[in-house]
Amino acid sequence: MPEDDSSENLPDELHDSSDPLPDEPHDPPTIPPDDEDESVPALDPHTDAEEGNPQSGRQGPLGDLADELGRRRDERPEDEYDDLFVSEDVGDLDSDLVWEDLQTGGVSVEEEFAADEFDAEEHVVPSSGYCETCEYFSAPPEVACGHEGTEIADMVDIERFTVRNCPKVAEDIAIGEFDPAAE
Repeated sequence: MPEDDSSENLPDELHDSSDPLPDEPHDPPTIPPDDEDESVPALDPHTDAEEGNPQSGRQGPLGDLADELGRRRDERPEDEYDDLFVSEDVGDLDSDLVWEDLQTGGVSVEEEFAADEFDAEEHVVPSSGYCETCEYFSAPPEVACGHEGTEIADMVDIERFTVRNCPKVAEDIAIGEFDPAAE
């Protein structure tokens, strides 16, 4: 294949007079900084911050804040949060038995609470006739009952609540003023 002589016809500024690319890797060209002010020394990313600047090592608008947080972290005792938690001995657990229960669907935490739910008397009641006129009903915007053992379990709609263990509902059922079948 004949060599292309078309490059001979190019103007001088378009001729490629550079050397061929080197086979060895080289450092990328450096770009001179726009600002020749060297009052702020650059930190080497591989140098510890404390070595770069003996006072703090941190520069920039949040340098003081970072220094303060670092100082607090260094001064904080390691056992500062130990008193927030209580360590209790739970006895020895047979890990094989625990895994077996998990795999076979053995004992679950929900079973403990299931018995309480069946014992509870739960009824859907009109909110205006019961909860909203009751002395134990919480102030808006909260929807809760302050009577011990009584709970507003659900808001069925804007006019009806599902209540659990309500003595007022139990009393009205006993005297015939509330029909649970009409729920």
